[in-house]
Amino acid sequence: MEVTETHGFNLAMLGKQGWNLQSNPDALFTRIFKARYFPQGDFLGARLGHNPSFIWRSIHASQVLVRQGARWCIGNGSSINIWKDPWLRNSHSSYVTSTAPQGYESLTVHDLIDRTLHKWDSHRVQTLFNHQDAQSILSIPLNLAQTASPVVNHRWTKPPADTFTCNVDAVLFNDSSTFGFEAAAMLEAIQYLIHSPYDNVCVETDCKQVADHLNSPQVLHSEYGIIINQCRSLLRSHQNLQVRFIRRQANRVAHTLARVARSSASHHFFNFIPPCIASLIINEMS
Repeated sequence: MEVTETHGFNLAMLGKQGWNLQSNPDALFTRIFKARYFPQGDFLGARLGHNPSFIWRSIHASQVLVRQGARWCIGNGSSINIWKDPWLRNSHSSYVTSTAPQGYESLTVHDLIDRTLHKWDSHRVQTLFNHQDAQSILSIPLNLAQTASPVVNHRWTKPPADTFTCNVDAVLFNDSSTFGFEAAAMLEAIQYLIHSPYDNVCVETDCKQVADHLNSPQVLHSEYGIIINQCRSLLRSHQNLQVRFIRRQANRVAHTLARVARSSASHHFFNFIPPCIASLIINEMS
């Protein structure tokens, strides 16, 4: 394993500890570090500090990685600082880009909500923020009954004990998408898995048509149908494999990796966590 690969893997593992510091405030591990390094805040806002320990210096190095993948679940918004906390739903950044007007530095998301009408105060939002931020804010659905809490920006779920998950996706060079390529990606995944040592594998795809056709007896007379039939045949002879549909939000690791793969001209196997998906992996491990 190369030095750069080792660095990426170590950073991902440290990022998991950083996320634990952010999401488990009552844990003994968190209380010890909080007492010394961020007594008035949280991990995402913590500074390195004076004369830090080697462990804290290492975990703190992953802060930027954790910050990239974290989002607040808004709820009533009373705990979320508008300018400092990650709460937008943009794919490129969860932080507002607008500058805080003087005197509004401590404003919370709660202050942007019309509590009588139970919706965003659109006039205030458009006054305080640039057009891009305002549009992002107004597009976020509200659930005022919830208490705000930091969550990851996707909904992947851990498989049951003794079960493995294989996530599949396909992306074309021209950013279009066809079911044939999704089916081909599924076939390649199944062929890989039947020669692997893994038992009880659930193969997940965000292409609903492929998942539905694989779990249906419908006869398809097309090139796409030929691939589907190959997949069905392999699945019938390997009962330890099953296929299910998941939404794109739960398949972001596979989707991101597929998009990056467009720059590769051949098959590529990773024995480390690629930097392009490191923050997503940290979120899934939390």
